[in-house]
Amino acid sequence: MYKENVRKTMWMLDHTPMPAHYGGTVISPLHYGDTVEIVLTRGIEGEFMTNGKKYALQDKNVFFLPPRQLHSFTFLSGGANERDMIAAFHISIEALSPYLDLKKLLLADNRTLQSIPTVCGDFDTVYGTILAMLDESQPFSTRICHLLRLFECLRGQSDSNAAVANDRFQASRIVDWIESNYAGKPTVEAAAEHFGYSKHYFCKWIKENTGSTFHEILDAVRINHACLDLIDGVSISETAERCGYSDPSYFIKVFKKLLNVTPKVYAAERSE
Repeated sequence: MYKENVRKTMWMLDHTPMPAHYGGTVISPLHYGDTVEIVLTRGIEGEFMTNGKKYALQDKNVFFLPPRQLHSFTFLSGGANERDMIAAFHISIEALSPYLDLKKLLLADNRTLQSIPTVCGDFDTVYGTILAMLDESQPFSTRICHLLRLFECLRGQSDSNAAVANDRFQASRIVDWIESNYAGKPTVEAAAEHFGYSKHYFCKWIKENTGSTFHEILDAVRINHACLDLIDGVSISETAERCGYSDPSYFIKVFKKLLNVTPKVYAAERSE
């Protein structure tokens, strides 16, 4: 679930492989997207982590993730029943912008994407609304109305804690900064200075608010971009260099640690 999942369409529903199909635990490592993401699970046991917090999966779950919000999943069991599901609904703000400015729409209601809580919405209502948005037999204007209804479902659950929303926004700014510098040699010291923090406070803040270290986030960003290069046919050694890894062997080690597969196998599977 790295950058290969970022679409140019306004919205899209992706399904994730389930534990029963693989005969064991499925791990979705630390990652993020450029889209708004609504993750729905049903009948799955496991754990979700974001913003330094862990959530045990219930029978039905709806998780809301603004763009650039780091998160990971561990799916322990589930998928044997037809009703079980793991799905991620992506909404591209960029692709939607010619028709609807989602950010301005929320601001007019004194809300932001960051103010919508991570755990939110009624599963059946949210999932039903998403299916209505995906119904291409309906007029586009009707599908846009369903999009507005989707955010209306989350309206009464907006996070009243401004500090929480600010932490989510600040965490996304850190990902943005790393995105702009990942190909070089960005350091903790340089990042801390850019955001006006001491190194000690900066490291402590990142760990508490994302659950990850600076270098773990840096690796996640780099591997995001490495996936795209490999899919485009770039060699492993050149991909490593483009993404800031001077040693291809170390790049392969990090890649396999995060995705549980080597860059060579990853590229081969996606070229078939």
